[in-house]
Amino acid sequence: MRVILLKDVPKTGQIGSVKDVSDGYALNYLFPKGLAKTWNTSEGSKLENQKNERMALSEKAAKEIIGLDGEILEISGKTNEKGHLFAGIGGEDVSEALKKKFGVKVLPEEVMLARPIKETGEHEVPIRTAAASIRIKVAVKEKK
Repeated sequence: MRVILLKDVPKTGQIGSVKDVSDGYALNYLFPKGLAKTWNTSEGSKLENQKNERMALSEKAAKEIIGLDGEILEISGKTNEKGHLFAGIGGEDVSEALKKKFGVKVLPEEVMLARPIKETGEHEVPIRTAAASIRIKVAVKEKK
């Protein structure tokens, strides 16, 4: 039986792929759990249209992300007298700041920080998305 996977299925395939599986596997496992649906020509054309839309969106996202390469992002936080932050700045903080300043959505796990930023000053932060890899500078300032 030919099916379209609605979710990633270990040892079977990834979301959106068309697979030939046994009738029993499809009827007893994939369909009841909502992991797949029956493939037909109209579903195949819908799937192709969705792939094309995703490709267009990823190209747009790549252009937006690449445009941020080398940009400076300012984030402020409370510090002690030595300039150390009380709360470290992590991937979520950088992700939120990027969305607020540039309107670009980056997932926190795409911000490649080895550890949270705990000191004021400029820090280079790599960002790796499915579309592109860039580096931005995060300028951490003392919140007054």
